[in-house]
Amino acid sequence: MKSGRFATSLAAALLAGLLTFSGATQASAAEVVPITPEVIAQADSEALAHPLTDREMTEIADQLSEEASTESGLSQDELESLDAELENGELTAWVNGKQLDPGSVQASAPGGIRSISAMSTTAAYVPTTWGACGAFDASTKNVRTFYLNSVPYAYRAIYLKCGTTGWGYRHIKDAHMNDWANKAIYVGANWRDMADFAITDALQHVYSGVYNPTNQTYKYRGVVELRRFDGRTVHTFYPVVAVSAGDYRIITAYPSNVR
Repeated sequence: MKSGRFATSLAAALLAGLLTFSGATQASAAEVVPITPEVIAQADSEALAHPLTDREMTEIADQLSEEASTESGLSQDELESLDAELENGELTAWVNGKQLDPGSVQASAPGGIRSISAMSTTAAYVPTTWGACGAFDASTKNVRTFYLNSVPYAYRAIYLKCGTTGWGYRHIKDAHMNDWANKAIYVGANWRDMADFAITDALQHVYSGVYNPTNQTYKYRGVVELRRFDGRTVHTFYPVVAVSAGDYRIITAYPSNVR
């Protein structure tokens, strides 16, 4: 993994006491720094001069997959509680006033009561269909373009490429499809629609974000709420999106249960 030529700025951040944690995953103080316009400018300049290779992105994705394996699971009690809610009707997924529209008609709540989370034209989020990645499609083929739009993050395009089994769409499908499907099942969606919904919000309304200069990677988290028919939130998860600096390719994305 690259050590990066970010050492001077990293040391300055350490001395200034500006280091933070990536969500609740306790990264060591020497690993991550808060994302500021100055950090973005230097990180992108260095990354464009020395972009990550496929092998390096695979190593990063493997490391984050280990985090995902500990962050994505629910206890038996939590699973039973969610399953019990599902017996009363599908839940709805919400982020920042937007409800995921999985393309199915909203069901009535128990007893014929209409959900107070009923879809409206202003609240509906209709997922974008992702491009196909055939067996012979290049790793550089673009599947979906997202947009990062949150202060202090500059508004810019974020690219989900076909990638390989080690990064990008192929990696997400291979390593985290079941993680996304385990969230999507509660709202009657497929895994890609839930991933599209969660990744979009994690980049447009960043809940937390850090930069790791040792591997030239930005890591963003969002917040997704699953609500029952009366509007009460019964489960919250935090989508994680790892993006390479400079060329802004998505390395991996998965739903975490850790803030």
